[in-house]
Amino acid sequence: MKRLFFLISFLLAAGLHAQTNTPGAGYTRCTWTEIQLMDSSYHSVDSSIVFVTTRGVQNTPHVFLTNNIASDSTLHFFTVYFRGNQWKAAPRLSLAEALKGMGNKLDYLVYTEGDGKTFPDNVDRSTRMTRLYKTNVIMFDWPTRVTEYNGIQNIHNTARNAKSLARQYHTFLLMLKDFKATLPVQMAHISLFFHSMGNAVFKNYVTHYGTSDLGKGFVNNLIFNAACVPVRHHRQWMETLYFQDHIYVTYNRKDRTLRAATWLFHKRMMGCQLHRPLATNAMYINLHPLVQNHHNYFLDQSLLSVHPQILRLYGDFFHALPILPGNPALFINAGKGRGYTLL
Repeated sequence: MKRLFFLISFLLAAGLHAQTNTPGAGYTRCTWTEIQLMDSSYHSVDSSIVFVTTRGVQNTPHVFLTNNIASDSTLHFFTVYFRGNQWKAAPRLSLAEALKGMGNKLDYLVYTEGDGKTFPDNVDRSTRMTRLYKTNVIMFDWPTRVTEYNGIQNIHNTARNAKSLARQYHTFLLMLKDFKATLPVQMAHISLFFHSMGNAVFKNYVTHYGTSDLGKGFVNNLIFNAACVPVRHHRQWMETLYFQDHIYVTYNRKDRTLRAATWLFHKRMMGCQLHRPLATNAMYINLHPLVQNHHNYFLDQSLLSVHPQILRLYGDFFHALPILPGNPALFINAGKGRGYTLL
C-alpha cells in the first residue's frame, strides 16, 4: 500500500510538472479571461496561429470550447491572433480559410501537444513556440485535461482520446495536403512536431490508416519529441513512413514524466531510451547530458538560456535546416550509427 501511494504521488507530481506553464518571453500564462471570441469576419495584422481543434463547441460565456472531443467528431478551425497578453479567436469555415489568413510566408510547424492541456494551455504553448522559433504554427488541438478529474483519471482519459482521434488526424492531414497543393511556394517547408502523448495520436493514426495517401515529399521533418509511446516494436510502424524527408527522435533517459509513464503503463517509452532494432529511416538524438530530468525542454527558457545549442537544434528542426550528425562540435555518436548525443 505504501508503494502504491508513493507511485500515485510520483505520477501526480510528474503530471503537474509537465502541465505547468511558467511566465516567459514577455507574456504571462494564458487563461480563458485573456481570450476573446470574435466573429468569423474578424481579421488582424497581429501575429496569428491556426487552430484545428477536435473539441466540442459550447455557448458558455467566455469559454467557447469544451474539454471533451466533439460528439460528432467534427473538426473546428480558428485563427488565433495575439499581441502582448491578449488573444482573439476568429472561427473559420475551413482549414484553407484559416491558413490564408496567416499571411506570412514562413516555415510551417504542425504542433501536437501532450497530456494535461486545456484550450488556453495550447494557446499559451503555441504562442511561445511562435515567438521562440519564428515559425508559422498550426496547432492540432485535442482535449487532454478535464478540470474535474484527478491526475490519474486525466492520464487515462488522454490515452483513450489519443486512440479515438485517428480518423480526425487523418482528415486533417489530407486537408493540409490539399492546401499545400494550391500554394506550394508559400508552404515550401512543413514539419510535424509531436510532444509527449501527442506522439500517441500520430502512432494510432499510422497504425489505423497508414500514410500511402499523403505522397512522398509531403513534409520535410517528423519530430518525435519526448515520445510517450512504447519503444518496443517502434521500428515496425516507423519504417512504413515515407511521406517525409527526415525523422528525428529525441530522448532523455532521466525524463521524470516519461519514467512515471513507464510505471503507469508498464511499458518503456520511446522518449526515454533507445530499444533495438532502431528504425533505419530515423535519427535518434540523446539530450540527457543537457536537459537532465526535464520533459518540456524545448520551451524551458531558463534551460535554453544556459544551453543555446538546444534552441538551435529545435530551430533547425522547425525550419527544415540540415542536421549534421557528423559535426563533432555538436554531436557524438551514441548508437552505432543512428543515435547521437547533443553536446
